[in-house]
Amino acid sequence: MDADNGSYVVAWAMVEAESKDSWIWFLELLAKDLNIEHEGRGWIFISDKQKDQMWACAKSTTLPYFQKEMKTMKELELDAYKWLTAKERPAKHWCRAYFNTVVDCDIMINNICESFNGWILEARGKSPVTMFEELRVKLMKRIANRKRKMEAYHGNICPKIREIVEKIKLKAATDCTPTFNGGDIAEIENIEGTN
Repeated sequence: MDADNGSYVVAWAMVEAESKDSWIWFLELLAKDLNIEHEGRGWIFISDKQKDQMWACAKSTTLPYFQKEMKTMKELELDAYKWLTAKERPAKHWCRAYFNTVVDCDIMINNICESFNGWILEARGKSPVTMFEELRVKLMKRIANRKRKMEAYHGNICPKIREIVEKIKLKAATDCTPTFNGGDIAEIENIEGTN
């Protein structure tokens, strides 16, 4: 991700089929090429395999939100709930509420993958060399275009990030309930039940 929450492609590959073996092959080469160490600490990889209520659980930013979404998951789809709560799948690996704050990216949406796949659709039908050359040129132009836009931007917070901050402020306000004392002072209770 770039500083304005846009995708920044660092690698791509052509494989016979998307499988565990092809992902292992790709990620091992990527880790070697980028010198990724310490179990990938500081790196985030996304795929396009996540869906629906699982997203609500994964995107929860606090434990109370996470617990609320997991309760909904349990009511809607017990098998999915059991899968998510299996011991070999601890929430610290897939839920935002548990993520380390050292990682500076909180993007967890598969739209980025889908968007990229749509963006390269025309090139994907061509021979490998032609396809990779078209991708390389498209990505170079994309990087140059984004650089020009950001050089012309005047502000201390990137435009997309500013939008996100404003949405979070609104959501935080709607998750709070004020109780007024009869005057101009109020006690605020949040979703966690704390004041």
